[in-house]
Amino acid sequence: MKILSMVLFLSVVCYAELPILQTGQTKVYSSGDNGTHQTGAKRSYAKQGEVVIDNTTGLMWQNEPYTPQEKEAYDKTNGSEYGKVLKWGNAFKYCEALELEGYSDWRLPSLKELKSLVDYSRTNPSIDDNVFKVMPNYYWSSTLYASDDDNAWVVHFGNGYDHYGPKDTSNYVRCVRGQ
Repeated sequence: MKILSMVLFLSVVCYAELPILQTGQTKVYSSGDNGTHQTGAKRSYAKQGEVVIDNTTGLMWQNEPYTPQEKEAYDKTNGSEYGKVLKWGNAFKYCEALELEGYSDWRLPSLKELKSLVDYSRTNPSIDDNVFKVMPNYYWSSTLYASDDDNAWVVHFGNGYDHYGPKDTSNYVRCVRGQ
């Protein structure tokens, strides 16, 4: 119960601190929608070695869903250029154990943090693939589904949609640090 409380507390804290970002929608579907106003902070990223710094939110993201050393080993066995998938509990452990660009305080992102990467003017992938290396598929968040803690929220980086899924399925992982 302590771990669940901590995860929920951290998710709430993270939700309160992120700025409102532009959605990327430019077409007007209805008067007053995001296409009409195009409000919010503009997205701005900077690559720094194996990480991407989100200049708007202050978060630092793992650029690839795996480290270069893992990529080398994974490519030799699988031939995939997109990395590995993990169950939710192992995704947590992976991020906590990650050491990248001199930092060791990585964690699994909250749903809101993960969704901050989605640009709704894009599809397949729905995040900036000029900046991020990404597989247009499901990525884990640290946020549990409130009605059933056997499920956690995921974001699909193909279409930008989020929904919950069983924690015993395997999805991609992109670790974050900051805030």
